[in-house]
Amino acid sequence: MKFSLIMATLGRVEQPEVFLSSLQRQTWRDFEVVLVDQNPDARLAPLAERYSRCFPLIHLGSRPGLSRARNAALPYASGDIIGFPDDDCWYPPDLLERLHRLMESRPEIQGVSGRALADGGRPRGRWARRPALIGKYNIFGRCISFAIFLKRRLAERVGPFDETLGLGASTPWLGAEDYDYLLRAALLGPVLYQPDISVYHGDLTSTFSSVDRQKRYGNALGFGRFLAKHRYLFPFVAYYSARYLIDAGISLALGNVAKARYRWAALIGNFEGWLGRSAMQNNH
Repeated sequence: MKFSLIMATLGRVEQPEVFLSSLQRQTWRDFEVVLVDQNPDARLAPLAERYSRCFPLIHLGSRPGLSRARNAALPYASGDIIGFPDDDCWYPPDLLERLHRLMESRPEIQGVSGRALADGGRPRGRWARRPALIGKYNIFGRCISFAIFLKRRLAERVGPFDETLGLGASTPWLGAEDYDYLLRAALLGPVLYQPDISVYHGDLTSTFSSVDRQKRYGNALGFGRFLAKHRYLFPFVAYYSARYLIDAGISLALGNVAKARYRWAALIGNFEGWLGRSAMQNNH
């Protein structure tokens, strides 16, 4: 079983090297890396050349945009399983071997979604504790792009990432490309959420500054767009978004105005992304 690992990167050198060095320690050795370089210069050329002596590595160029970069790489992926690591994540040494064993023992499963761990092995974010097949209403707490692994046959049926979603998109919808991709996959074949499949990623720290707030808003707009695209109705959107309203209220009561504004930006972004899509549908 061969893995194709598609990693898009922009503006970084040290972090991609951490990921590539983690592959050196993998106990399962049948894999390739498709490195999608979105830099305007050759800063990654020495890194790509060095690691291409250690394992198969294809070095491609692409215009900026996370979904666009992954789509550019998909035709070059030759493995049986395709994954989408971030350029600032890293794999535990037995990750690919564990995936191999899981998919060999469960041949009906067409994909696996894992969870994110921060430094020290703590869960990064809120994650479901039990395995489950991914569906429309339980994908939440079971999805992050760098822990998605699909069998090639399913990936071919799913098709490309939605390039209007995700970091670097030429739209306001700067998130949720992973939710969209995973749900589309799960609607075509069984995809298992397995919390024992974990990928490390540094903590996302926030000072709740105006820059952080704007990033969170763009990500929430993308999430709202995802909710509209897959026809989630208002009661569910309201239920899912209520936690942001509660968090904003608690933060304000505790005097943390910056955090309250940050949570409010997430709430407004979710609804604006959802309503914007609904408005376009109502105009047709």
